[in-house]
Amino acid sequence: MPPLHRKAGPAMLRQIERFIREQDLIPPGATVLCAVSGGADSVAMLHILYRLREKLRFRLAAAHYNHRLRGAESDRDQRFVEQFVQLCCGRHRQRDGTVLPAVPLYTGSGDVAGQARLRGAGIEETARDMRYAFLRQAAREAGADLIATAHTASDNVETILFHLARGSGLRGLGGIPPRREGIVRPLLTASRQQVEDYLAHHCLPHMEDSSNQNDDYTRNRIRHQVLPVLEEVSPGFLARMADMSPSSLRRLFKEHTGKSPGAFVKDLRMTTAARRLLVTNQRISAIAYELGFDDPNYFARIFKSVFGVSPQEYRAASRG
Repeated sequence: MPPLHRKAGPAMLRQIERFIREQDLIPPGATVLCAVSGGADSVAMLHILYRLREKLRFRLAAAHYNHRLRGAESDRDQRFVEQFVQLCCGRHRQRDGTVLPAVPLYTGSGDVAGQARLRGAGIEETARDMRYAFLRQAAREAGADLIATAHTASDNVETILFHLARGSGLRGLGGIPPRREGIVRPLLTASRQQVEDYLAHHCLPHMEDSSNQNDDYTRNRIRHQVLPVLEEVSPGFLARMADMSPSSLRRLFKEHTGKSPGAFVKDLRMTTAARRLLVTNQRISAIAYELGFDDPNYFARIFKSVFGVSPQEYRAASRG
């Protein structure tokens, strides 16, 4: 085993434990539902939480949602998660002789593509809605206080750039929060490379989602085309950006654009909204959601303040 991999396991375990304690992500006595897709990040998270549950005194359950978007590959991922939980997350005898129970697994599935057509919404938006609805139901069944998702530091940087590129709101400038509305993200300080090294150290298998290689998705284009260039131009860029505070990001943003993030994002969001009203038949509420507005009425007021007409009037006028 290469020296890097020999150090990766214990180092990452300590790093995640420290982050959980510093952020008070998982209080003693809590029950955590771990969302497991079967990919590298979620497998590493489940394995780490399984190893930490005794020391941090919390209970652990796992959940997998089959989006049924990739045919046999989706079913393969579900079988893998079922086998992994059974083989790697069984009963464990503690030092004092008591036995921690095996990790229970909750599974669900849904016709995401069909629902997206019915809603007039995007596949990614619909998949997220259906997945989180399932996770919340599974959490209730498991008696879980928290749902853990496997977002990493690399995901955090991608999210910031994704939000800036699409104008999806100021919240994106702060990245992914460690904890919000019952969702915790224990891996948020770990890079994707650290995750891969951790899996190699413990010889842990994982599944590869073929859609992650498809650059039709904006996030994938950022991951495959934008981030490597930024890292090449400025080595260490990912680590620095992941560590930047929201105020530092705002300062950096204004230096490079000449506008405050608020003004820039408002202009970009409304321009994007106008384009979608012209070229798509998406519901206005779906456009608002994808652009980062939780309240379609608030979105309509902002749109009218920029263009002088409501989104409905803008679409009607543009189509004659």
